[in-house]
Amino acid sequence: MSARTWATTAVQVLAIAALWLACDAAARHWALPCPAGVLGLGLLLVGLFAGVLPLKAVAAGAGLVLGDMLLFFVPPLLAISKHSELVSVLGLKVALCMAVAALLVMAAVGTVVARLAAWERQRAHPGVSDDGTEPPVELAP
Repeated sequence: MSARTWATTAVQVLAIAALWLACDAAARHWALPCPAGVLGLGLLLVGLFAGVLPLKAVAAGAGLVLGDMLLFFVPPLLAISKHSELVSVLGLKVALCMAVAALLVMAAVGTVVARLAAWERQRAHPGVSDDGTEPPVELAP
């Protein structure tokens, strides 16, 4: 690969990263429920389909980034090929146990956080109930 090709690819990768950073800043600023990667991909696709952005402007950089994404999937595939029992009933049992454990941990953490938040609200505003209303005032006889 020539120095010019490397430079072009590097600039394209930096442009893709800059688009992601801009979308991340926008998602945080406007509290968007969509991740920055999805926003960036959407903007990139709109630009490509609208003809505003030519394919050759991002092709080499996107090819490099997508080519490295395989590094995230190769180790699990090697583990599965080395341990074939993970694809059998045993693997299903392990996956089910992991899913149940994750759900239990999330439920426990959610319960603790909700109770701590209610406790802190009670300490900060002793006379106010959880729904924000104050208790009725009792009149003296």
